[in-house]
Amino acid sequence: MARKFNDLSSQVFGRLTVVRVSPNRYQNRRMLYVCLCSCGSPEFEVLAQSLRDGNTRSCGCLALEATVRMGKNREKHGLCQTPEYKTWGRVVVRCTNPKSKDYPYYGGRGIKICDEWRDDPEKFIEDMGQRPEGGTLDRIDVDGDYSSDNCRWATRLEQSHNKRNNVWFTLRGESKVLAEWARSVGISSGALMQRMNTGWTLEEALTAKPGARLKQIRATNQTAPEVVPE
Repeated sequence: MARKFNDLSSQVFGRLTVVRVSPNRYQNRRMLYVCLCSCGSPEFEVLAQSLRDGNTRSCGCLALEATVRMGKNREKHGLCQTPEYKTWGRVVVRCTNPKSKDYPYYGGRGIKICDEWRDDPEKFIEDMGQRPEGGTLDRIDVDGDYSSDNCRWATRLEQSHNKRNNVWFTLRGESKVLAEWARSVGISSGALMQRMNTGWTLEEALTAKPGARLKQIRATNQTAPEVVPE
């Protein structure tokens, strides 16, 4: 039996009124609606789930107004000029403003900023502490929300290892991304990738001398260990 369609048209969510189902209808198999904000901005599309869970309540004007208001209140003691405050502002925009170029990768795919942080940058700074030199805000679970139990300050290298599209390889019980394996033996990740793309196992690619041929390696080592992408 087909699941009944629950049309959200004409319903109000915060400042948004749902006008109709989007002509595109779906984004990644999730229902899209055309909405109109009470501030008078043009119509735009929002995921049904973002409306229901309260993640999107305006065209982005609410977040902008809150940021401006909080910035004015904090100018006296310089909070709005701190890197932590600026990080908080970027997170709010990418999670709540459908007009942001980053919204499809965050709010648009269901990533939220927790209620404790969304309207209170001081709470964000209290939970996260001062940003370390060279640090960036990283979500431990890349499909999870921005919250104190899922965020950390990380180096850019650590953050690059925590991307959704990373492929991890396991050798002798140890798992690393390909670039990290390459660094561990002092070869370029490009050379390592080229070897593996032509049929080498990870151990063969890591231990072979420059100019070595795969046939020669396998002639002296008939049993190559299995390398399992995670």
